Amino acid sequence: MDYEILRYRPEFLPEIAALQRHLWGHSDTVNTAYFEWKHVHNPFVSEPLVYVARHAGRLVAMRAFWGMLWEVGESGEQVLIPSAADTVIVPEHRDRGLFARLTAAALADLARAGHAYVINLSASPATIVSCLASGWRSAGRLQVFVRRSAPRRFIRELRGVFRQHVPRLDRRLVDAPQSHRQVLDPFRAFDAAAGAHKDVELATQPRPDAMAAVAGYGPADRLRPVRNAQILAWRLSNPVARYRFVFHGGAQPDGHLVLHASRSGETVCIVDWRAANEAVQAKLLRAAIEAGRFARLSIWAATLSEQTRAMLHDHRFAIEVPSGVREGDDVLLVRATRDGTSHDEWKIAGLSLASLTSWRIDMIDSDAH
Repeated sequence: MDYEILRYRPEFLPEIAALQRHLWGHSDTVNTAYFEWKHVHNPFVSEPLVYVARHAGRLVAMRAFWGMLWEVGESGEQVLIPSAADTVIVPEHRDRGLFARLTAAALADLARAGHAYVINLSASPATIVSCLASGWRSAGRLQVFVRRSAPRRFIRELRGVFRQHVPRLDRRLVDAPQSHRQVLDPFRAFDAAAGAHKDVELATQPRPDAMAAVAGYGPADRLRPVRNAQILAWRLSNPVARYRFVFHGGAQPDGHLVLHASRSGETVCIVDWRAANEAVQAKLLRAAIEAGRFARLSIWAATLSEQTRAMLHDHRFAIEVPSGVREGDDVLLVRATRDGTSHDEWKIAGLSLASLTSWRIDMIDSDAH
Protein backbone atom coordinates (compact mmCIF):
# COMPACT_ATOMS: atom_id res chain seq x y z
CA MET A 1 0.00 0.00 0.00
CA ASP A 2 1.28 3.49 -0.88
CA TYR A 3 2.16 5.70 2.10
CA GLU A 4 3.77 9.11 2.25
CA ILE A 5 5.92 9.64 5.37
CA LEU A 6 6.07 13.29 6.42
CA ARG A 7 7.53 15.41 9.23
CA TYR A 8 4.98 17.31 11.32
CA ARG A 9 3.61 20.57 9.99
CA PRO A 10 1.24 22.88 11.92
CA GLU A 11 -1.56 22.32 9.39
CA PHE A 12 -1.59 18.63 10.40
CA LEU A 13 -2.70 19.40 13.96
CA PRO A 14 -6.50 19.01 13.48
CA GLU A 15 -5.97 15.65 11.76
CA ILE A 16 -3.53 14.55 14.45
CA ALA A 17 -6.06 15.40 17.17
CA ALA A 18 -8.63 13.26 15.38
CA LEU A 19 -6.12 10.47 14.76
CA GLN A 20 -5.23 10.39 18.46
CA ARG A 21 -8.80 9.49 19.40
CA HIS A 22 -7.51 5.94 18.95
CA LEU A 23 -4.94 6.55 21.71
CA TRP A 24 -5.67 9.50 24.01
CA GLY A 25 -9.45 10.02 24.07
CA HIS A 26 -12.44 11.26 22.10
CA SER A 27 -12.05 14.99 22.74
CA ASP A 28 -10.21 16.80 19.94
CA THR A 29 -9.86 19.84 22.23
CA VAL A 30 -8.10 17.78 24.91
CA ASN A 31 -6.00 15.95 22.31
CA THR A 32 -4.88 19.26 20.80
CA ALA A 33 -3.97 20.72 24.20
CA TYR A 34 -1.98 17.61 25.10
CA PHE A 35 -0.12 17.53 21.78
CA GLU A 36 0.77 21.21 21.99
CA TRP A 37 1.98 20.88 25.58
CA LYS A 38 4.10 17.84 24.87
CA HIS A 39 5.50 18.55 21.43
CA VAL A 40 4.97 22.20 20.43
CA HIS A 41 5.87 23.74 23.80
CA ASN A 42 8.52 21.17 24.73
CA PRO A 43 11.43 23.28 26.10
CA PHE A 44 14.14 21.04 24.64
CA VAL A 45 13.32 21.11 20.92
CA SER A 46 12.63 23.94 18.52
CA GLU A 47 9.99 22.00 16.59
CA PRO A 48 8.05 18.78 17.18
CA LEU A 49 9.84 15.51 16.47
CA VAL A 50 6.67 13.99 15.04
CA TYR A 51 6.30 11.84 11.94
CA VAL A 52 3.04 10.96 10.19
CA ALA A 53 1.95 8.63 7.41
CA ARG A 54 -0.54 9.82 4.81
CA HIS A 55 -2.59 7.59 2.54
CA ALA A 56 -5.09 8.82 -0.05
CA GLY A 57 -4.83 12.35 1.35
CA ARG A 58 -5.55 11.29 4.96
CA LEU A 59 -3.28 10.89 7.99
CA VAL A 60 -3.46 7.25 9.07
CA ALA A 61 -0.53 6.89 11.48
CA MET A 62 1.82 8.82 13.73
CA ARG A 63 5.13 8.11 15.49
CA ALA A 64 6.43 10.82 17.81
CA PHE A 65 9.47 11.55 19.93
CA TRP A 66 9.53 14.14 22.67
CA GLY A 67 12.63 15.98 23.79
CA MET A 68 14.29 14.93 27.06
CA LEU A 69 17.45 16.51 28.45
CA TRP A 70 19.81 14.39 30.53
CA GLU A 71 23.02 15.14 32.43
CA VAL A 72 25.91 13.05 33.68
CA GLY A 73 29.06 13.51 35.74
CA GLU A 74 30.10 16.04 38.35
CA SER A 75 30.30 18.72 35.68
CA GLY A 76 26.73 18.04 34.57
CA GLU A 77 27.45 17.31 30.90
CA GLN A 78 24.08 17.54 29.13
CA VAL A 79 22.70 15.54 26.22
CA LEU A 80 19.32 15.58 24.50
CA ILE A 81 17.90 12.07 24.01
CA PRO A 82 14.54 11.96 22.19
CA SER A 83 12.02 9.61 23.77
CA ALA A 84 9.52 7.68 21.64
CA ALA A 85 5.84 8.20 22.38
CA ASP A 86 2.33 8.54 20.99
CA THR A 87 2.42 5.85 18.34
CA VAL A 88 -0.94 5.24 16.72
CA ILE A 89 -2.09 3.54 13.52
CA VAL A 90 -5.73 3.48 12.52
CA PRO A 91 -7.12 -0.08 12.69
CA GLU A 92 -7.50 -0.65 8.95
CA HIS A 93 -3.81 0.15 8.33
CA ARG A 94 -2.30 -2.04 11.03
CA ASP A 95 -0.21 -5.13 10.27
CA ARG A 96 1.01 -3.61 7.01
CA GLY A 97 4.57 -2.78 8.05
CA LEU A 98 3.70 0.85 8.69
CA PHE A 99 5.15 0.92 12.21
CA ALA A 100 8.55 -0.16 10.88
CA ARG A 101 8.44 2.37 8.02
CA LEU A 102 7.53 5.25 10.34
CA THR A 103 10.23 4.30 12.83
CA ALA A 104 12.90 3.96 10.16
CA ALA A 105 12.04 7.36 8.69
CA ALA A 106 12.04 8.96 12.14
CA LEU A 107 15.40 7.46 13.11
CA ALA A 108 17.00 8.56 9.86
CA ASP A 109 15.74 12.12 10.33
CA LEU A 110 16.85 12.22 13.98
CA ALA A 111 20.30 10.94 13.01
CA ARG A 112 20.63 13.70 10.41
CA ALA A 113 19.72 16.22 13.12
CA GLY A 114 22.61 14.96 15.28
CA HIS A 115 20.74 12.77 17.77
CA ALA A 116 22.80 9.63 18.30
CA TYR A 117 20.35 7.71 20.49
CA VAL A 118 16.66 7.41 21.32
CA ILE A 119 14.84 5.80 24.24
CA ASN A 120 11.33 4.64 25.07
CA LEU A 121 9.86 4.64 28.59
CA SER A 122 6.20 4.06 27.77
CA ALA A 123 6.11 1.27 25.19
CA SER A 124 3.08 -0.99 25.10
CA PRO A 125 3.72 -4.76 25.12
CA ALA A 126 3.12 -4.87 21.35
CA THR A 127 5.51 -1.98 20.76
CA ILE A 128 8.17 -3.65 22.90
CA VAL A 129 8.01 -6.75 20.72
CA SER A 130 8.20 -4.72 17.51
CA CYS A 131 11.09 -2.60 18.80
CA LEU A 132 13.16 -5.57 19.99
CA ALA A 133 12.74 -7.14 16.56
CA SER A 134 14.06 -4.03 14.83
CA GLY A 135 17.29 -3.20 16.61
CA TRP A 136 16.19 -1.74 19.93
CA ARG A 137 17.49 -3.22 23.17
CA SER A 138 15.92 -3.47 26.60
CA ALA A 139 18.12 -2.02 29.35
CA GLY A 140 15.91 -3.76 31.91
CA ARG A 141 12.58 -3.67 33.72
CA LEU A 142 11.87 -0.56 35.74
CA GLN A 143 10.42 -2.70 38.55
CA VAL A 144 7.04 -1.46 39.66
CA PHE A 145 6.77 -1.59 43.45
CA VAL A 146 3.18 -1.51 44.67
CA ARG A 147 1.57 -0.89 48.02
CA ARG A 148 -2.03 -2.06 48.41
CA SER A 149 -4.16 -0.80 51.26
CA ALA A 150 -6.05 -4.09 51.56
CA PRO A 151 -6.41 -7.41 49.72
CA ARG A 152 -8.01 -6.59 46.37
CA ARG A 153 -8.06 -9.90 44.54
CA PHE A 154 -11.84 -10.12 44.59
CA ILE A 155 -12.18 -6.53 43.36
CA ARG A 156 -9.69 -7.13 40.53
CA GLU A 157 -11.50 -10.28 39.45
CA LEU A 158 -14.87 -8.53 39.56
CA ARG A 159 -13.48 -5.64 37.51
CA GLY A 160 -12.18 -8.10 34.92
CA VAL A 161 -15.57 -9.73 34.56
CA PHE A 162 -17.26 -6.34 34.35
CA ARG A 163 -14.91 -5.08 31.67
CA GLN A 164 -15.45 -8.22 29.65
CA HIS A 165 -19.13 -7.38 29.37
CA VAL A 166 -18.79 -3.59 29.27
CA PRO A 167 -15.48 -3.11 27.41
CA ARG A 168 -15.88 0.60 26.80
CA LEU A 169 -16.55 1.56 30.41
CA ASP A 170 -13.04 2.88 31.08
CA ARG A 171 -13.04 5.02 27.94
CA ARG A 172 -16.41 6.52 28.86
CA LEU A 173 -15.13 7.33 32.33
CA VAL A 174 -11.97 8.93 30.96
CA ASP A 175 -13.90 11.15 28.56
CA ALA A 176 -16.67 12.01 31.00
CA PRO A 177 -16.68 15.43 32.72
CA GLN A 178 -14.79 15.56 36.00
CA SER A 179 -18.02 15.97 37.97
CA HIS A 180 -19.25 12.61 36.67
CA ARG A 181 -16.05 10.92 37.84
CA GLN A 182 -15.94 12.46 41.30
CA VAL A 183 -16.74 9.16 42.97
CA LEU A 184 -13.51 7.79 41.46
CA ASP A 185 -11.33 10.65 42.70
CA PRO A 186 -8.34 8.96 44.35
CA PHE A 187 -7.21 12.28 45.87
CA ARG A 188 -10.36 12.90 47.91
CA ALA A 189 -8.80 11.74 51.20
CA PHE A 190 -5.50 13.48 50.41
CA ASP A 191 -7.20 16.83 49.79
CA ALA A 192 -9.32 16.48 52.92
CA ALA A 193 -6.16 15.93 54.99
CA ALA A 194 -4.59 19.28 54.02
CA GLY A 195 -3.29 20.98 57.16
CA ALA A 196 -3.46 17.83 59.26
CA HIS A 197 0.28 17.07 59.07
CA LYS A 198 2.44 19.54 60.96
CA ASP A 199 5.75 18.41 59.45
CA VAL A 200 4.67 18.58 55.82
CA GLU A 201 2.51 20.56 53.44
CA LEU A 202 -0.05 18.76 51.28
CA ALA A 203 -0.62 20.80 48.14
CA THR A 204 -2.55 20.78 44.88
CA GLN A 205 -0.09 23.02 43.02
CA PRO A 206 3.63 22.60 42.32
CA ARG A 207 6.39 24.93 43.51
CA PRO A 208 8.91 24.59 40.67
CA ASP A 209 11.50 27.03 42.04
CA ALA A 210 11.54 25.39 45.45
CA MET A 211 11.48 21.89 43.98
CA ALA A 212 14.44 22.61 41.70
CA ALA A 213 16.45 23.89 44.67
CA VAL A 214 16.37 20.55 46.51
CA ALA A 215 19.89 19.13 46.29
CA GLY A 216 21.16 15.63 45.80
CA TYR A 217 19.17 14.19 42.93
CA GLY A 218 20.74 10.94 41.82
CA PRO A 219 24.39 9.86 41.72
CA ALA A 220 26.74 11.82 39.47
CA ASP A 221 27.95 8.67 37.74
CA ARG A 222 24.55 8.01 36.15
CA LEU A 223 22.52 9.62 33.42
CA ARG A 224 19.81 11.62 35.16
CA PRO A 225 17.17 14.04 33.86
CA VAL A 226 17.93 17.74 34.13
CA ARG A 227 15.82 19.38 36.84
CA ASN A 228 15.34 23.14 36.93
CA ALA A 229 12.39 25.42 37.61
CA GLN A 230 11.53 25.97 33.94
CA ILE A 231 11.56 22.25 33.16
CA LEU A 232 9.51 21.33 36.23
CA ALA A 233 6.95 24.07 35.53
CA TRP A 234 6.48 22.73 32.02
CA ARG A 235 6.50 19.06 33.02
CA LEU A 236 3.87 19.53 35.72
CA SER A 237 1.54 21.53 33.46
CA ASN A 238 0.46 18.39 31.57
CA PRO A 239 -3.19 19.22 30.69
CA VAL A 240 -4.45 15.64 31.05
CA ALA A 241 -2.62 14.75 34.28
CA ARG A 242 -3.70 15.13 37.90
CA TYR A 243 -0.94 15.75 40.43
CA ARG A 244 -0.67 16.26 44.18
CA PHE A 245 2.39 17.37 46.13
CA VAL A 246 3.93 16.78 49.53
CA PHE A 247 6.52 19.35 50.68
CA HIS A 248 8.79 19.29 53.72
CA GLY A 249 10.68 22.24 55.16
CA GLY A 250 8.36 25.23 54.99
CA ALA A 251 9.17 28.16 52.73
CA GLN A 252 12.45 26.58 51.62
CA PRO A 253 11.56 22.87 51.22
CA ASP A 254 14.31 20.30 51.64
CA GLY A 255 12.18 17.60 50.04
CA HIS A 256 9.14 16.92 47.93
CA LEU A 257 7.07 13.99 46.71
CA VAL A 258 4.82 14.17 43.63
CA LEU A 259 1.77 11.95 43.15
CA HIS A 260 0.06 11.30 39.82
CA ALA A 261 -3.35 9.75 39.21
CA SER A 262 -4.34 8.05 35.99
CA ARG A 263 -7.26 9.73 34.22
CA SER A 264 -9.52 6.81 35.10
CA GLY A 265 -8.61 7.30 38.77
CA GLU A 266 -7.63 3.67 39.14
CA THR A 267 -3.93 4.05 39.97
CA VAL A 268 -1.87 6.57 41.93
CA CYS A 269 1.89 6.70 41.38
CA ILE A 270 4.82 8.34 43.13
CA VAL A 271 6.35 9.96 40.09
CA ASP A 272 9.00 12.15 41.74
CA TRP A 273 10.53 11.83 45.22
CA ARG A 274 13.47 13.94 46.20
CA ALA A 275 14.86 14.83 49.62
CA ALA A 276 17.99 16.20 51.25
CA ASN A 277 18.34 13.13 53.47
CA GLU A 278 16.69 9.82 54.35
CA ALA A 279 14.82 11.21 57.36
CA VAL A 280 13.04 13.78 55.18
CA GLN A 281 12.46 11.16 52.49
CA ALA A 282 10.74 8.89 55.03
CA LYS A 283 8.53 11.71 56.33
CA LEU A 284 7.37 12.51 52.81
CA LEU A 285 6.48 8.89 52.08
CA ARG A 286 4.71 8.37 55.38
CA ALA A 287 2.65 11.55 54.94
CA ALA A 288 1.60 10.57 51.40
CA ILE A 289 0.49 7.12 52.56
CA GLU A 290 -1.35 8.33 55.65
CA ALA A 291 -3.05 11.29 53.99
CA GLY A 292 -3.97 9.60 50.72
CA ARG A 293 -5.13 6.19 52.00
CA PHE A 294 -4.67 5.02 48.39
CA ALA A 295 -5.98 1.61 47.42
CA ARG A 296 -2.98 1.13 45.14
CA LEU A 297 0.19 3.20 45.21
CA SER A 298 3.07 2.41 42.84
CA ILE A 299 6.59 3.59 42.03
CA TRP A 300 9.45 2.62 39.71
CA ALA A 301 12.15 1.20 41.95
CA ALA A 302 14.81 -0.27 39.64
CA THR A 303 17.15 2.73 39.75
CA LEU A 304 16.53 3.76 43.37
CA SER A 305 19.20 3.27 46.02
CA GLU A 306 19.20 0.16 48.19
CA GLN A 307 18.32 2.33 51.19
CA THR A 308 15.30 3.76 49.41
CA ARG A 309 14.15 0.33 48.27
CA ALA A 310 14.45 -0.91 51.86
CA MET A 311 12.34 2.04 52.98
CA LEU A 312 9.66 1.06 50.49
CA HIS A 313 9.71 -2.52 51.77
CA ASP A 314 9.30 -1.20 55.32
CA HIS A 315 6.12 0.56 54.16
CA ARG A 316 4.67 -2.63 52.64
CA PHE A 317 5.64 -2.00 49.02
CA ALA A 318 6.33 -5.17 47.03
CA ILE A 319 7.45 -5.78 43.47
CA GLU A 320 4.65 -6.14 40.93
CA VAL A 321 4.82 -9.53 39.24
CA PRO A 322 4.05 -9.19 35.50
CA SER A 323 0.69 -10.77 34.77
CA GLY A 324 -0.60 -9.02 31.70
CA VAL A 325 -1.05 -5.77 33.60
CA ARG A 326 0.45 -2.76 31.83
CA GLU A 327 2.81 -1.88 34.67
CA GLY A 328 4.36 -5.32 34.62
CA ASP A 329 5.91 -4.55 31.23
CA ASP A 330 7.52 -1.18 32.04
CA VAL A 331 11.01 -1.28 30.56
CA LEU A 332 13.66 1.10 29.31
CA LEU A 333 14.21 0.60 25.58
CA VAL A 334 17.26 2.15 23.90
CA ARG A 335 18.52 2.36 20.34
CA ALA A 336 21.18 4.05 18.26
CA THR A 337 19.63 6.14 15.50
CA ARG A 338 22.12 4.75 12.99
CA ASP A 339 22.44 1.07 12.20
CA GLY A 340 25.78 -0.69 12.23
CA THR A 341 26.98 -0.01 15.78
CA SER A 342 27.10 -2.80 18.34
CA HIS A 343 25.33 -2.53 21.67
CA ASP A 344 28.71 -2.32 23.39
CA GLU A 345 29.35 0.96 21.61
CA TRP A 346 26.13 2.61 22.80
CA LYS A 347 27.73 4.89 25.38
CA ILE A 348 27.55 8.42 26.71
CA ALA A 349 30.39 9.64 28.93
CA GLY A 350 31.55 6.04 29.16
CA LEU A 351 28.20 4.78 30.44
CA SER A 352 26.49 1.90 28.63
CA LEU A 353 23.00 2.97 27.58
CA ALA A 354 21.94 -0.68 27.39
CA SER A 355 22.50 -1.17 31.13
CA LEU A 356 19.94 0.08 33.64
CA THR A 357 22.76 0.71 36.13
CA SER A 358 23.76 3.70 33.97
CA TRP A 359 20.45 5.49 34.53
CA ARG A 360 18.47 7.27 37.26
CA ILE A 361 14.84 7.26 36.15
CA ASP A 362 11.53 8.15 37.81
CA MET A 363 7.99 7.83 36.51
CA ILE A 364 7.88 11.58 35.84
CA ASP A 365 10.49 10.99 33.14
CA SER A 366 7.91 8.99 31.18
CA ASP A 367 5.22 10.62 29.08
CA ALA A 368 2.73 8.12 30.53
CA HIS A 369 2.72 10.04 33.80
